[in-house]
Amino acid sequence: MRKLLFLCTRVLAGLCCSTALALSAFGQGHSPFVEIEQIGRRNTATIEQTGQSNAAIVQQRGRDNVASVEQSGSGNTARISHIGRNIGANSPEGVSISHSGNSYQAEVFAAGVGNEATITQQGVGGSSGVANNALIGQIGVANSASISQEGDSNDAALVQSGIGNTGAINQTNENNSALLVQEGVGLSYNIEQSGGESIAVWQRGGIFGPSGVA
Repeated sequence: MRKLLFLCTRVLAGLCCSTALALSAFGQGHSPFVEIEQIGRRNTATIEQTGQSNAAIVQQRGRDNVASVEQSGSGNTARISHIGRNIGANSPEGVSISHSGNSYQAEVFAAGVGNEATITQQGVGGSSGVANNALIGQIGVANSASISQEGDSNDAALVQSGIGNTGAINQTNENNSALLVQEGVGLSYNIEQSGGESIAVWQRGGIFGPSGVA
């Protein structure tokens, strides 16, 4: 439980701090280090890294932006900060982080309307990953987030605040921990865990009520 509370604190810190402050220490001690910053509309950012101890940061502000980070190896970190709105028939899918390996740190912080965030972590070649961490924090309306982890001793934390937000966590294998926190109205969640260690869910909703399955 202490580990889950620590993950929740990390998410809240990323949401509450300014972008510059929240990202200032992220990736320190990692080489190579890649950072992309975009302001405007319909921007696309893609980072691909292979090896050990890589770090990637994407910062976006605007409308209909999309960001993707793919890392393979071990000990890599990735963070995406996304402020804006992605709505309409022609809007992009949002932001995603994909990890293949062990000992990864993935973080997504988003604020706005209609944003989608996805984190996928597994071992190399589809095998099981070990000791990966995934954090997603969202504030706004009609946002969705999902975390998928395959392996052992992985931790996932998802925090959402707003209206009509949905969250999902999927974990397989052993000794995994999941934390989901939602505040607002019209909320929903789904947690699937096979052979996990712990699940913690906290919701506070209004008249439309949060609902979920764990």
